[in-house]
Amino acid sequence: MTTSKPYHGRDAPVAFNKPTVGARVYVVESLSNWPETFDRKKADAALAKFLHPIEVGEALETFRMAMALECRPENWEDVTDFLAKITNQPRGLIPAMVATSFWGQFTVLGDTTNQGLN
Repeated sequence: MTTSKPYHGRDAPVAFNKPTVGARVYVVESLSNWPETFDRKKADAALAKFLHPIEVGEALETFRMAMALECRPENWEDVTDFLAKITNQPRGLIPAMVATSFWGQFTVLGDTTNQGLN
């Protein structure tokens, strides 16, 4: 029989660093330095379902413009706050898989839009 650990509580806040985008997975590191992987196909499908009827591309573009106004790199709180605002849900109810997919796609979008600027 296993007992629950206090650090595995249901209401423990989740926060990750910027994801690394692989061909099949998003790899994120928690603030405690533990890596976690999310299958890209599943995470991207979960994001599309979560945002429906908002198109993922529209949400990414809006977030890109919002972060450009901030003039600083985005972080986990920016991602979850934005998703919470556009879906009218509390930030704590944004699934980690969904936020990771959004941030991963945003990272890829940034890489493609910044090519040729150097």
